[in-house]
Amino acid sequence: MNLGVGGGGGGGPTSLTYTGHSGNRTSGTNTITITWPTGTAEGDLLVTTVWVDNATPTFTTPTDWTLLGNGDTGEYPKAYTYAKVMTAADITAGSQDFVCNNASYGLTGIALALTPDGTISSFTARNYVNDKGPSALGISITTTDVVAPTAAIAMLTGRPSQSPTMTFSGATIVTDTTTGGTRSAGYILYNSGVTVSSHSPTSNDTGRQSMSGFYIDVA
Repeated sequence: MNLGVGGGGGGGPTSLTYTGHSGNRTSGTNTITITWPTGTAEGDLLVTTVWVDNATPTFTTPTDWTLLGNGDTGEYPKAYTYAKVMTAADITAGSQDFVCNNASYGLTGIALALTPDGTISSFTARNYVNDKGPSALGISITTTDVVAPTAAIAMLTGRPSQSPTMTFSGATIVTDTTTGGTRSAGYILYNSGVTVSSHSPTSNDTGRQSMSGFYIDVA
């Protein structure tokens, strides 16, 4: 399933590189603002997961963003993962608000910016999976239909007072601790022509947490 478009023209990218990450945590509000990672530029792919400490919330997908997947069971923290190819207007704005209908226990989020070596005309999320609840977590990100260039990505958070640790073999793992708590993102970048491997990220048990994983192909 094709899940978004941006850029346009050209032959498409053959590789992605890491640009930066950012994050935030809020309490007592239904809105979280995610500021772009330092160095984010027009044409970059931005992937953001926002979590709410509630089992039955509803998020409003911002205009021109694509919802890649969510944690669709009644457990929590519930995850919503979005992506967008950055435009000049996005860079000028510098951030995006994500709005939830019921976030009385707080919102947390992390963003990952990836830079292509060409213009992204489309991106496709593959095999999105989420695990959450009051125990250690484990997910399996499968390679079904995945086509390089792609990125294997996992994103993890706990409740505001908890800081679970991600184990993701072969991945680079980055963390954000803005305003307390810990959010982490692990990524492995696969260039065109490279064989893509499946992965099984895990987390330790810190009380209650949520982990999402997926591939995102670009063309």
